[in-house]
Amino acid sequence: MVAFRAACAGLTRAGWSVCVLAAVAVPAQDGFVSYGGPVPAPIGLVRDSPTSAFVLRDGILHRVRGDESHALASTAPLGPGRGYALARHPQDGRVFLAAERGLFVLDAEHDVLDAPSTRDGFPEGSPRGVHVDAEGRVWLLTDRAFGVLDPRYFQGRTFDRRDGLPAPPFRALGATDDGRLVLVTESGAAFAYRPDRGPAPSARLLGDAADGRLIGASDGTAVVDVEAEARGGATLRFRRVNHHLLYPLEAGLIHGLKPGSHGVELVVEDRDLRARSLGTIVVDVPYPEAFDTSFLPYAALGGFALLQLAFLLVAARRGRLRNRWRHAMLSAGLSFWIALMLLAGVLRYGKAWPLIGFSMYTETYEEGSVLYQPRLRTLHSDGTRQDLTFQQAGLIQDGYWQVVSEIVHGKRGRWRSFTRRLDRRRQPGSARVVGFEIIDHRVRLTSDGPVDVAPNVLLHHREP
Repeated sequence: MVAFRAACAGLTRAGWSVCVLAAVAVPAQDGFVSYGGPVPAPIGLVRDSPTSAFVLRDGILHRVRGDESHALASTAPLGPGRGYALARHPQDGRVFLAAERGLFVLDAEHDVLDAPSTRDGFPEGSPRGVHVDAEGRVWLLTDRAFGVLDPRYFQGRTFDRRDGLPAPPFRALGATDDGRLVLVTESGAAFAYRPDRGPAPSARLLGDAADGRLIGASDGTAVVDVEAEARGGATLRFRRVNHHLLYPLEAGLIHGLKPGSHGVELVVEDRDLRARSLGTIVVDVPYPEAFDTSFLPYAALGGFALLQLAFLLVAARRGRLRNRWRHAMLSAGLSFWIALMLLAGVLRYGKAWPLIGFSMYTETYEEGSVLYQPRLRTLHSDGTRQDLTFQQAGLIQDGYWQVVSEIVHGKRGRWRSFTRRLDRRRQPGSARVVGFEIIDHRVRLTSDGPVDVAPNVLLHHREP
């Protein structure tokens, strides 16, 4: 385990206390042990219905329906390479392929192989084995690394020698009936690892964060003081309320905040991705001094007056004295508006809408990019699913993730109440709503055009 403690380094020029997290190593608990039993064989067949399956044959993934079989295409320019193992998510039904050129995902509705966008903690190397456990975590073995991933965002934790990980290269990954993961090295030696041993991660906020409020810096950062302990070392993450993504909290630094007040949720994870929320704190981010209300309005008025004077002089010089005040006022106003648009574009401040700083004017995509859009679907008692708009579900929001993200990161009680709410809104004659999914729909841009690929499933909830 690792304990994180913060030490204050004094005051900055703006007068805020800056604290830096220091990691204190604590010896790891049980890790990998030699395994002498039969090694589970990699999975090469996954059924998505009684008459349909995904099958690995000679390293190539096929879709089999009845007597028909065809090799699956891939959005990767060079293809997936040789496939080694399959795994199926027990809740949402996605299928993962560990292949020579990466981890690929597909599902029953999208039988095209696509590599997910990966984030921090993703194991390096060429995948050799994959397993999805009952909790929905993706365990990935490559030729030189081993780690666990959160399949919502494909971020996680890579194990190292401090965790007792045997030396690479690795050859295969299997799972026993009692929940142990078995790693096989290139030499044929096998090692077993049992997740979720020992206490769950624990942490507490210190300093100003313990009171639920922090003062950040004008560059959009704030430093939070946390003490955490977790098996194999604590991983700290944060997310801005009304947004779904979790970001690493490195050295206690919250970043990427715009001026104003923000709710920020803090999360601690252990090496097996067992997570605990530390709650939400409020971070107040001041405007830069140049945009302070005691300075900016007067600077703007001064700039507008100078523009008006300049256009008055131009009008007088050209002999347009009769309407010079009107011409000067209109010209100065138009020039001032354009200047604000350019300033908003430089600052990339979205709330400058309808100025040019709004991302809809500046965002571009290239071949290989992925387009995302959140979607909601209901799960019915007869096994059917139905896509809903957020308005049909009674959700009113200004942005894509404003309300949906708080459902994704909510508690089970909130999921149950939302399921009941959706059931009350179901169409007459349709089967009872017993759950719902919130997905991040993905479209891959390829040289042959856009391709719908398997989504990221952020939440799959079904009533027991």
